[in-house]
Amino acid sequence: MRDWLILATNLAVDAIDWLALVLIVVGAVEAFFQGLWTMLASPDGHHERDVWLRLGRWLVAGLTFQLAADVLETAITTSWDEVARLAAIAAIRTFLNYFLERDLGEIRTRQKSVQSESDLWWSTRRNRREPAHAPAHRSAQMTSAPASWPLLPDPGWRLDPSDGVTLERRSSGR
Repeated sequence: MRDWLILATNLAVDAIDWLALVLIVVGAVEAFFQGLWTMLASPDGHHERDVWLRLGRWLVAGLTFQLAADVLETAITTSWDEVARLAAIAAIRTFLNYFLERDLGEIRTRQKSVQSESDLWWSTRRNRREPAHAPAHRSAQMTSAPASWPLLPDPGWRLDPSDGVTLERRSSGR
């Protein structure tokens, strides 16, 4: 019975190691081609961060599978030297996994804060109450001024005092 258990565990360890290998190779190949495309096609390299973020996710998944295989392997290991070797490998993989996951979490937090700021800005723009007789295009509301002055609203319009954003037509009495 013990021999079958050892055989089944070895097969499971090998299968999990293959899965980890596939995850890491697929992530590396994807990052290579996306990184190459980003370097050649993107003038500002803005998408480069997304490429490395995806690679980090693939690596975390692969390391997690390798750690699972190490845990299974310790169940059938009989010598202390082998257990110490597996413990060292597991510690290194856990260390790498921890820091990769922490870095990914920081990037996610940073992206969420940028996204929430962007959503807030767009929601204030979308929820503006412009009068029905407002010009169709925003540039029609602006008049030219000397180069040292910022663009000023058309004198026929003023900011709505209730929200300070919406433009409304001034009454003829000014």
